[in-house]
Amino acid sequence: MIVLVSHTGDVHAPPVLAALKARAAAVALVDTSAFPQRSALRMRYGPGGACDLVLEQADGPTVRARDVEAVWWRRPLPVEVHPAVTHPDHRRFAWEECDDALWGFWLALDARWVNHPSRYLAASRKPFQLRAAQAAGLALPRTLVTNDPGEVRHFAEELSDRRVVFKSFTGSAPRHWETRFLRREELDQVDAVKYAPLIFQEYVPGYDVRATMVGDKIFAARIDARETAYPLDWRVDVQHARIEPIELPPRIAERLRRLHRDLGLAYGACDLRVTPDGEHVFLEVNPAGQWLFVEHATGLPISACIADLLMGREAGREAGREAGRETGREARRG
Repeated sequence: MIVLVSHTGDVHAPPVLAALKARAAAVALVDTSAFPQRSALRMRYGPGGACDLVLEQADGPTVRARDVEAVWWRRPLPVEVHPAVTHPDHRRFAWEECDDALWGFWLALDARWVNHPSRYLAASRKPFQLRAAQAAGLALPRTLVTNDPGEVRHFAEELSDRRVVFKSFTGSAPRHWETRFLRREELDQVDAVKYAPLIFQEYVPGYDVRATMVGDKIFAARIDARETAYPLDWRVDVQHARIEPIELPPRIAERLRRLHRDLGLAYGACDLRVTPDGEHVFLEVNPAGQWLFVEHATGLPISACIADLLMGREAGREAGREAGRETGREARRG
């Protein structure tokens, strides 16, 4: 069985599920928000190494750990406490217990992961991925991550000859916050960062590249949003951006592969900005980044490649399994 951990509202799930079914794979969609109201765990351990780990779903197939060959850790939702538990302290306790038990089930699986949840969580942390990108030899814009208003003003002064942009750590709906320019008249408002840190970066002119990495394969697309309604962030008006497939320079492709190896990722969507003089500047990697808009615009077979990776048919297919095993060993040592 191949398990997809996501939800029915994830539009990226159906193409991969269809590709898996076309390859005669047994698949199961697991919505983690259904636990514990519409799904139940049963985990038994006995003498002689006996172990039976089962997740029974009211709205889908039963998942037995021994049957799971691969897991696509796509976009899991938080568990939802039963409404019968009303006291705030009791709800918090119930949520923590449910979350801990369900995480234990996932981490106990010996499967091929795309991506392993522990690697997914670590790689999603932008300061960590920026340091890993530096180590892989990728160029970065000058960056400041802080909740210190004085540091923000100092950074803006250092870059007085260049524009500064700022963005949040998270950008998921419904709280999506696009990348914005830091305007001079806003410097007297930066005291607000003491309540929550932000990411400030030197503005890099040029066009964007989305490099979707599936195992060792890279599907690269040029995204030119300079003539759209919001040139600074292509995500705001992607339907009007020019998108076309490209080949990355070999040195950049190898550095991206090294970054993924270092982060323990089997899948990731990397964003780069290409300057007018051809320099590729790394911006971020999203371990669950979207790819359908690229596939639809270019015809690149990304969904099919993800299905093949989950079935163990692609180069680099062992990355997810080995990352999962190593992470499991680390957890047990901890």
